[in-house]
Amino acid sequence: MQYRNYLAAAVTLGILAACGGNDNKNGDNPAADGRPVAPAAGTPSSPSNLGSWTLPPKPDNSGDNGSGGGSGGGGKGGGNAGNGSLDADWKKSINKLRINDQEIELLAPNITRGSGGFFKGEDDSYKKIVGNNLHNALYGMVYDKQRGSYHTFFQGPSPQQVPTTLPKKGEARYSGLTVHQAEGADMQEGLAEFNVNFTTKDVTGRISVPGKIDPIGLKARINNNTFSGYSDERTFTNGSFYGQNAAEMSGVYEKYSQTQAGEREFRGAFGATKRP
Repeated sequence: MQYRNYLAAAVTLGILAACGGNDNKNGDNPAADGRPVAPAAGTPSSPSNLGSWTLPPKPDNSGDNGSGGGSGGGGKGGGNAGNGSLDADWKKSINKLRINDQEIELLAPNITRGSGGFFKGEDDSYKKIVGNNLHNALYGMVYDKQRGSYHTFFQGPSPQQVPTTLPKKGEARYSGLTVHQAEGADMQEGLAEFNVNFTTKDVTGRISVPGKIDPIGLKARINNNTFSGYSDERTFTNGSFYGQNAAEMSGVYEKYSQTQAGEREFRGAFGATKRP
């Protein structure tokens, strides 16, 4: 079975009208192909000179997938904050994800954004798990049944659409949810926890999933309202902060296999809110 990472933030306003990211191993979305190249099997991974997986600003992350230099090609949807129609536009746009020229609706019309937990859906072509515990972003994973590929994504509004501010100093803790998929296994739900040091601009996190004894560690550096980096175990993560005082954060992560070139050992997407 083939696995592909389609970091959803890099689609365009349809998906990117906010800022976020999605993965696409085989380039279904050329605009989002700003992510690091898969390391050869048996060789250590190293950060790409392309930097974090964000697209050239089209308002921030590549013009349409929301603010947050999303992992795997970002998308920023520009706009003027406070504009009512613009506000409606970004909420609609981040609820759509394009995979292989097919547009997928993430949340059903009767689901309230930010109501908590996960939204799950399935039809003849796709199976999806969408994190719905944030007010300003959506994240999750979609399985393409026809191609046997998994696509992780996160997407939210750009700073122009929903102002995002970060503390200049201090530390904060975040807790939330994750959708995880390991090689040869189906999608799983898990927990995400992060410690963020705004003074040193360091992000550390851990992903806990059923059946895995040791949590997956994440590390990143903050750059404006986005963050990206490699952990000591060579797991790459890329994401964004959303809202006033960085109230929420979302992103994706992945680790390439050291034995099978181009394949991933695991991947996932997360969303977390700041703890009091």
